[in-house]
Amino acid sequence: MPALPDAITKAMTMARTAENGRHAEVLVSDGPLRQSVIARVAACACPSTTPRPPRRSRWCAAACA
Repeated sequence: MPALPDAITKAMTMARTAENGRHAEVLVSDGPLRQSVIARVAACACPSTTPRPPRRSRWCAAACA
């Protein structure tokens, strides 16, 4: 398993130099288990998505109607 501080430093460096300001890397993949490092620079904006409407419980839907 890679040393975590080294992986974090590498991910931050890669994010700073990447055009989109992000970097992600899977460190360990053992069957269903995975360990990843994700880095983003502060000014990085994720692409906009259409937000889901909030879920309302059946009780709320009946009470709010």
